[in-house]
Amino acid sequence: MSRRWIQNPNRCADEYLDGIEDFIAFARRHNPGATRIRCPCRRCNNTLWETIENVGFHLVRNGMIETYSIWNLHG
Repeated sequence: MSRRWIQNPNRCADEYLDGIEDFIAFARRHNPGATRIRCPCRRCNNTLWETIENVGFHLVRNGMIETYSIWNLHG
């Protein structure tokens, strides 16, 4: 799966939104039953735990950490 979408400055672009869906699916698959995961948005910086739904919202609102291409904290 390409993670080029993380670098896209247009967070309303289909590529970016599809990338968020892929990330959320990845996090759910690798953390079965989890209700909260670390949020990789620029504001939370993988230090705060949020609901999976809020993580999706944060990624649209704040963008993902641009260097977080190996999702080692999520699976």
